[in-house]
Parts: sequence; C-alpha cells; structure tokens
Amino acid sequence: MLLAVMKTDFFKTIKILDGGMGQELLRRGLKTKGTLWSTSALLDEKFHQLVIDVHLSFINSGADVIVTNNFSSRRVRLIENRVENKFDYVNKKSCELAIKARDISKKNIYSCPQTLYKFHPNFDDFLFDILDEDKKGV
Repeated sequence: MLLAVMKTDFFKTIKILDGGMGQELLRRGLKTKGTLWSTSALLDEKFHQLVIDVHLSFINSGADVIVTNNFSSRRVRLIENRVENKFDYVNKKSCELAIKARDISKKNIYSCPQTLYKFHPNFDDFLFDILDEDKKGV
C-alpha cells in the first residue's frame, strides 16, 4: 500500500534516510515516561516542536526520507504504560509532525510511517485519512 503512494521513480536513485530520532530527542532534553521512550514526545505537546526540529535537522543534513517518530508507539508498549487509549493519537501525531517538518523545509523529501502499518488494524483507512489531509502524499 505505502509503495503505491510513492512516485514511481523513487527507487531509481539512492536515498539518504534520517538518523536516530529517539536518541537525538533524548540528547536534546526529552524526558521519557516509563518505557515510552520517544513516544513521550508525542504525548506531551511541549515536545512537539522538538520532534519537528529534529526532523528538520535530518532534512537539512541531507535526508531524502524522514521516518515518523512512532517506533515505541506500538500498542503493547502503550498498554504497558497504561496509555493504550492514546494509540491513534500518537501514531497520527507522529505523521502530522513529520509532514509539518517536511512542509517547513520546502524540500522534496518523503515522510514514511515507521511501524504504524504493523500495528494499526485499519492502516489503509488511517493512511488515506492522512493523505486526504496532506495532498502531497506520504
């Protein structure tokens, strides 16, 4: 499904991926809660700009692809930390923040959901909702 929304020439050239979002967020001052690691930045609005700034740093360093900040937003991790009710919110927010960084950069880069497709029961509907809001595509 995700490949269907990418431009057909995407795989014709080498792409540079972004760096380690979680470690960079921690280096820049993110305070994690429980085992939520980088998902803490999605749950706490005061860290949303930090996520955008880290994405922008990767873009400005030459990344062609930025990966959403939702590696630790798996349902099992949210259950362990008693915030399962935030599953849709944090996964959608990770996409929104990546798209916002891409738009701010005004560069032709791709933003790609990292783990969402593995864990969201209605990924196709979820992705199309995001694409409907974001006419440039993922």
